[in-house]
Amino acid sequence: MLRSILLVLVLGLISSVFALAVAQDEAPITAQDLEGDWVGYGYTCRGAEPPQLMTLKAIGPKVIMTKTRGDDCVPSGHRTWEGTLNGNTINGVFYVSNGPLARPIFTMSSTFTVISKNEMRSGATVFKRGEGAEAEPIPDELGAVAVTVVNARTGKPVRYQKLILMPADGTVEVGSAFLTRKDKGKKTFEALEPGQYRVFIRGDGWTEASREAMVTIKAGKTAKVTLNLDVGKVEVVGILKGYNANNRFERVKRVPVKVLFSDQHEETVYTNDRGYYSLSYDKAPEFFIVEVPLRSEKKEIDVRSRRGFAGQTVTLKSKRIEIEEPREIASLRFAKTERRLSSTLNPARKQSLEDGGAFYINTLKAADFARDKLNANYNHKLPVEVQMWNRSTSGVFYMSSDSSITVAASGNNSLRTNSSSPDNREYHEFGHHLHADMAMSGENGLPGRANGDQNHGGIDNSNSSDSYVEGFAEFFALWVNGNSVYKWGSSTDLENNVQNYRRVKRDARGQVVRNAAGRPVVETVMREEFQVAALLWDLLDSAADTGDNIDLTDKNMWAVINRVSVKDIPSLYKEVRGPLRGRKTNASQVLDDVDTLFVTHRFYSDTNGNGAWNAGEQIGVADFYHKAGSTTVRSQHPPLENSDLELVSPDGVPQAAYARTYVQYPDGSMVDFGEQQVVDGRLIVEVPENAEALYVEPIIAGYVVEPIRITPEAYEAAWAEAVISGNAVFQSTTLDAQPIEVDAPTDATIGRDQDGLWIGWQGDAGQRFILVEGAERSPLSVQDGEILYQGADPYFLVTDILDYEALRFYSIFVDAGNGAVSAPLMISWPEDYGDESGMPWWLYIIIALMAGGSLFWFFILGRRKKDDDEPETIEDEMI
Repeated sequence: MLRSILLVLVLGLISSVFALAVAQDEAPITAQDLEGDWVGYGYTCRGAEPPQLMTLKAIGPKVIMTKTRGDDCVPSGHRTWEGTLNGNTINGVFYVSNGPLARPIFTMSSTFTVISKNEMRSGATVFKRGEGAEAEPIPDELGAVAVTVVNARTGKPVRYQKLILMPADGTVEVGSAFLTRKDKGKKTFEALEPGQYRVFIRGDGWTEASREAMVTIKAGKTAKVTLNLDVGKVEVVGILKGYNANNRFERVKRVPVKVLFSDQHEETVYTNDRGYYSLSYDKAPEFFIVEVPLRSEKKEIDVRSRRGFAGQTVTLKSKRIEIEEPREIASLRFAKTERRLSSTLNPARKQSLEDGGAFYINTLKAADFARDKLNANYNHKLPVEVQMWNRSTSGVFYMSSDSSITVAASGNNSLRTNSSSPDNREYHEFGHHLHADMAMSGENGLPGRANGDQNHGGIDNSNSSDSYVEGFAEFFALWVNGNSVYKWGSSTDLENNVQNYRRVKRDARGQVVRNAAGRPVVETVMREEFQVAALLWDLLDSAADTGDNIDLTDKNMWAVINRVSVKDIPSLYKEVRGPLRGRKTNASQVLDDVDTLFVTHRFYSDTNGNGAWNAGEQIGVADFYHKAGSTTVRSQHPPLENSDLELVSPDGVPQAAYARTYVQYPDGSMVDFGEQQVVDGRLIVEVPENAEALYVEPIIAGYVVEPIRITPEAYEAAWAEAVISGNAVFQSTTLDAQPIEVDAPTDATIGRDQDGLWIGWQGDAGQRFILVEGAERSPLSVQDGEILYQGADPYFLVTDILDYEALRFYSIFVDAGNGAVSAPLMISWPEDYGDESGMPWWLYIIIALMAGGSLFWFFILGRRKKDDDEPETIEDEMI
């Protein structure tokens, strides 16, 4: 019985390994499959050469062939040929020179066809390996040198440095190599003439004594030499980043970066407009620490938080960064996942770092826009102090009395993923500061409200002063964005001349009015501040829509509204009408351009209540409805309530991470609101009353999802019921999601050489691919990050990387056409971070199968002795 069990286990192990090996052979050949020693035949430099020994390395999808010994074209260890694998073809270049050992080395295009894992051909040149593939032996009169490069400070192998070998009395390289992770700091140069040589690492900052050595090479011998690199001086560089709600990076510009060295020396520099900083120190102590407060260089903005920072400036602090190389890269992210944050930053502080970074980035963008485009000169009670995670308030608001922006902790107001960000949060509130700081407010304040008027009171207020202040802030957000869509939880197109909102009608006692069917009666009234923003936008934008024949430049627009006299609709009308009085773009129109625009936006007194302008009705007033306590607090527009659309995925289908929304109008026109993030399966929407319908297209990679169509009538009825019942969701829809008959790419590879980071994958011929980078995770959809590449090649080189040690996240999709894509193939870098084992794939399989067999055997035999031996615990196993 025991022999039978053992026989079954052995046969199972053999068959499993064989099956896996067969499957491996049937799979597409990858660059990694080609790694190893090869022999080149018909490989000519200056005339025919005997079979040459070469070594092939894979860097992601890229293959690099290096000659073991040099020739007249390239030195030993230099690349002799390289290319990128696509199917069974490698497109690349030969490295050649005019020899012997001449400079410069140049390249010639070439294409190799991969016949198998053991043979490649390009014309008369053939690469082979395995049985019968023997290179010319190295003559006995030649020698070799084995070089080991070690970091003296860490004792670890040096990587990503260029190693060079030259004759002691010469200037021409006879050997060179770029040390990668796989080299583990070792390189052997063969077939060298006996004599004295100099081996060295090229690069400033290493001490002269440690970065080079002399070595004597003897015939038939392999000399050995070790370079123990030490640092003499250090340069600290980096890029600071935060990221937004769409999993995309944003640069953190113009913040102070303080570097504190372990010898008590410290220096402070500011990041530039690319988020980059750099400083040099003529010494190289043991380590340094980086501190970055979220305070702008020109003192416009200071971001603080009551979560983790007790109301003080949000400050990123790194852990100690050891000085191991002459150029230490300290790129840091205002993110919870940043690996080099100090242990003093607890989860609360990390959350404030992430949220504060996004708030700073967006607010500085608004401040820069006004300075650059409008020549704004800020001087009102600077800096604008942002206080995040405030638990004693609600919403987000600006106070001109102390130039502060307060962001509540409740309602996700402080999160970087807040659905109103950046339009109705950062841009809106800084728009209030711009208003308070410029001539339009009298340089130091905001217009007050009449006693009894309310912030955002709109048509219920006694005048339009509050609506003008809020409307300007909303218009300023459009100005910064450069388009008419305003994001405030929902999205609203302020190019639409009819800005209304719905409310449940109530009688004098405050009771809900219902119709004969018992449904709540909904009344529609002007959303006055949005109507102001729409009017201001039409003054600025191109004359593209009905009633809009005015197109002011940024400079002219600012000259019109940046006046202390402009504080409400009548005063705005007066300033605009002055220079444009009587101008008619169309001679047949009854009113001039200014009056036409104000009437289009319903800024006239509709005395007869017919909803249309008639002769004799006053223009330039906020009195469409014919209606005949001052404070400096200005808040964001209140979020839209009872208007959540719930998106429910069928069983087995991933939840939608994003959705595209657009409005179709009866005249055939369409406004695209773009992609919006779906949070907890919900999306806030509002359907304009003059629309034909709002369409919502949930985005799920690997699926085609039927759009959801919502008419104004359906929205109004469902919304009213949600208001009465107190339900945040007005409609819940189970998605009609059908899988795309396109498989995701396979076999993702990633690797680094001196050119950058190579990313590769496998797909079918004729397919097109989309490579997307994410900030905090591998993207779930094309919208969930930054698109780096779209095309037919199954590889891409990322070159704009400063810090290769930082975690990076990627996804590759197959473009299925018509906006549909496959499910993602995810990969991250460093792929094998911390793994130095280098064991082949098949060894892992055998170990796993043997472990499984051992467990089975232990289970069979262990039953006999379970009463005798106490099993080991997991903790014991870990020890």
